Amino acid sequence: MRFRNHAFALMLGLLPAMVATAGRAQNEDEIVLGATCAVTGQLAATGLTVFHALEMAVEDVNAAGGVNGKKLRLVNEDAGSSNSSAVTAYIKLVQQHKIPFAFISSYSPQIIAQSTEIARVGIGAMHAGGATDIEALNNSYLFRIKPPDQVNTKAVASVALDDLKKKKPGLIYVQNDYGQGFARGLEEIFAARGIAMIKESYGPGDNDMSAQLQSLVNQGADVLLTAGFNRDSALVLRARKALGITLPVVGQQALGVSATTDLLEADELTGIYALVDAVLDERKAYDKTDFLRRYEERYKLKPDPSFITNYYDGVWMVADAIKQVGEDPKKVRDFIAGLKDYNALTRAYTTDAKGNMTNDVVIVRYAENKVQIPVRMFSALSGAAAPGPDQSASDDTTPAAPTAAPSAIKAAMQTMFNGIAIGCIYALLALGFVLVYEATGVVNFANGQFVVIGAFLGISGIAALGATVPGTMLALAAMIGLGILFFFVVYRPLQTSPVVTVIVGTIAVGIIVQNIGLLIWGPLPQRLPSPFGVTPISVSGIVVSAHIVAVIAITALVVAGLYLLLYRTVIGARMRAVAQDAEAAKLMGINVAGIYALTWALAGGLAGLGGLLMGPVWFVDASMGDALALKSFAATIIGGFGSVPGAVLGGLIVGLAESLGAAYISSTYKDALVFLLMVGFLIARPQGLFGEARGDRG
Repeated sequence: MRFRNHAFALMLGLLPAMVATAGRAQNEDEIVLGATCAVTGQLAATGLTVFHALEMAVEDVNAAGGVNGKKLRLVNEDAGSSNSSAVTAYIKLVQQHKIPFAFISSYSPQIIAQSTEIARVGIGAMHAGGATDIEALNNSYLFRIKPPDQVNTKAVASVALDDLKKKKPGLIYVQNDYGQGFARGLEEIFAARGIAMIKESYGPGDNDMSAQLQSLVNQGADVLLTAGFNRDSALVLRARKALGITLPVVGQQALGVSATTDLLEADELTGIYALVDAVLDERKAYDKTDFLRRYEERYKLKPDPSFITNYYDGVWMVADAIKQVGEDPKKVRDFIAGLKDYNALTRAYTTDAKGNMTNDVVIVRYAENKVQIPVRMFSALSGAAAPGPDQSASDDTTPAAPTAAPSAIKAAMQTMFNGIAIGCIYALLALGFVLVYEATGVVNFANGQFVVIGAFLGISGIAALGATVPGTMLALAAMIGLGILFFFVVYRPLQTSPVVTVIVGTIAVGIIVQNIGLLIWGPLPQRLPSPFGVTPISVSGIVVSAHIVAVIAITALVVAGLYLLLYRTVIGARMRAVAQDAEAAKLMGINVAGIYALTWALAGGLAGLGGLLMGPVWFVDASMGDALALKSFAATIIGGFGSVPGAVLGGLIVGLAESLGAAYISSTYKDALVFLLMVGFLIARPQGLFGEARGDRG
């Protein structure tokens, strides 16, 4: 499977990134180019691919003789996933290295955060952020190497209104500087044509967009527009399929790059409209180093013209600038500012007064097997859409008939069912908390990371065995073994320590496990196949996928099994005896260590099962465990520590609160609603719905 090659490529890709970040003393025979690409965290889906492009460009320049007798060296400081980490990375870069130019993040919020420092040090920086707010900074050292969002919003609106002839567009967008700017731009365009746009947002770290999509359908949207990053854009299309929504989709560049499309099945893309900066097949005459083929072979990713090749072109531009004007940052900046018709691999670049180096975009439509068919080029300079290739020969990508808006009752039932489905996964994780707490009095804060490892092991198991069901079962067995290992390596040595020490130990192990996952499987999100399939099933107007039905059924079976184990078997009686008084149980001849090991094995198995059921619904990456742990912990508090029914009910309450809150109150604050509910329980009923009334067990 693709994962094996992809994982090794990521491992190899991370090593030079780490080495480059570590840096070394600069000598007189080299020219250092700086970069702040995100190579870890949620933004690595694009950041790492950009770093690879910069890396290969530097290698190619050096292979061609370097620059004025010197070799280029790339130094990258990891921008991470936050604005503050991006600023810190840039400050560290310019303080430790003498650079004539820098290549910074492709994420608009990070670019805006870095802008002040960039202007202060006076070193030109190239980026691929689209937000219109970047222009408002009036920073003459920022150069945008891709079309700005004022071009992209006009192109998206043109497809929806002129190509698809829709009248009620619905936008789902990420709630940050980029997404909000894109939403404002579209609203202005539609308002000028007398059309009111419907919109729903989601947080940058959200994994479930079902409620937002359902809300857009409920409000009568006849076309879906998207504005997000790679992982979340893929999640939107995946949720669209799972909900049986057939509305046509028009998205920006995130839907046109391989970091997104590799996460999706072909049928989830067919008929989708997306934007790309250029059609690379038409630019192969400028691919003098055979970059396109070499990149794909080296990193097992198809290079895209919206990020990867643009940054590759950028290195060659800066190399040419240094050749002609030297290494002085201001002269290099002036050279880039004066570029006109600079022909490169992606396109011909011309820098305008606002630092934009291109002002047109290509609209494509996906045919079967993820093939992009160019529809037309949209030029902001001319204010019109240039005609593209004739599409009359094939109509196999015509979007399906629009999804009809459901009745209020059916819409509410659909929303509630979505909440129950995700609540079942929270319930499984909450059961892991309950089992460990009941047996040991300890809250296992490594639970979220165990979930992620379970999903990753599922991906590896399926890849190794070449079959979904055996690979999934192998991963589940491995997670049970990991739970036993955790007992012997972590809990048992700390067993006699204060409870807070053991809790800190679980947190430390969680961090270690998360980083091990990052090193083995890499930072990019990956898709876990479902043994049950994700084909939508309609029952009385409620649409669910086969996998979601399986999630609910498996949760019910697990809960029933745990109840029988705990209350109808000898082993269960011993487990409850140990939970009540371990010393007394030992005097009665019960193997306390064995019961503890069994408890941790069950907890590991539940976490693994949660990951294996969650992975096909969302996408798997090393950083998602924290959010899962917090939600399932909230479910445990609401249901009550020490109660199996409470864990299940708490998980369902959290899932329903998320889903209903996003649909009927605010998608932006759905997480806040969940934790507000948790705080309410802590104040009004601290023992939860079914928990012990005492603050501490005697």
